[in-house]
Amino acid sequence: MPKFYGQSLKKDLFIGYLYVSSQSDKDIYTGAAMVTDLRGIPVEFKYVDPIRPSKLEKVLYGNALEAYLKEELILQNLIKSIEKKPEVLICQDPSLIGPARSLLKTYVISIERYAGSPLESRGAFERLPDGESLLLQAEEVGPPIRVHFGFSFQETEIEAVLHILEKAACYMDLLEPFQRIIKALDVVIEES
Repeated sequence: MPKFYGQSLKKDLFIGYLYVSSQSDKDIYTGAAMVTDLRGIPVEFKYVDPIRPSKLEKVLYGNALEAYLKEELILQNLIKSIEKKPEVLICQDPSLIGPARSLLKTYVISIERYAGSPLESRGAFERLPDGESLLLQAEEVGPPIRVHFGFSFQETEIEAVLHILEKAACYMDLLEPFQRIIKALDVVIEES
């Protein structure tokens, strides 16, 4: 297992968070991207105003409406608007990894808490049978996180992504920025 010794992080290393939301009860779609430094301090925040599809759009787009709204309207606009390009973009929705990766040309992953036992030490990782995910012990204590790449990954991608996540986990909870984004989008929807 790689230990990442001798690698240094750039001072201007950024992690991006992408959140796309559909509130079917309110018929609202929106999304936001937040770029943070390694401490979780925001350096950029972009959002898409809430979108409420009309009855005609629902009929014309049919089952493709949600994919169109999420991928073409929200995702593309957010990624094009990001000025501080992150080294890693973390999507809350694994289905957006491929489209985001093709637009951003950087590492794009999703992460989630894993309910299993901790791995042997901080920085340890274990490949999962699906070939697209692995477990990372990002913090000294507690359960590992599941890192999903969305495709079969290369060893160099593993090293780069895990190194960044491990370093950021020293200063912040890697999933906490999504909570801030959700609250910010609630404010945006409330004010629209």
